[in-house]
Amino acid sequence: MEPREVSGFEALAAWLHPTVFDAVMALLKDRDAAMDVTHEAILALRKQPDVVRSKFAVRWAIVVARNRALDWLRAQRARPTTDATDFEAVPSKIAEPLAVLADRERRQFTLLLLEQLM
Repeated sequence: MEPREVSGFEALAAWLHPTVFDAVMALLKDRDAAMDVTHEAILALRKQPDVVRSKFAVRWAIVVARNRALDWLRAQRARPTTDATDFEAVPSKIAEPLAVLADRERRQFTLLLLEQLM
């Protein structure tokens, strides 16, 4: 297998990745999410050839990554979460209406029996 030539952007991406990843990881504290956000930010840099050629490429990539990490955090906060206590509460939320229904049916059945006795 022949070694392939690395493009200028690939070299820049490889050089930027650890720096951007560290900045994102500090915000997210989630390795998988930090990897995703880092890749998104570096790919966004590819769409900005003027920035790639400037001395601000690192700063720009970190700012983009930070903004995307903050968006990720906001999205996580907006999503409802469930934990074990939520599932433990389900039976009581279901049982209460069923108990009311059972009481109502028992009352109706008792009234029906009383009517038949009279």
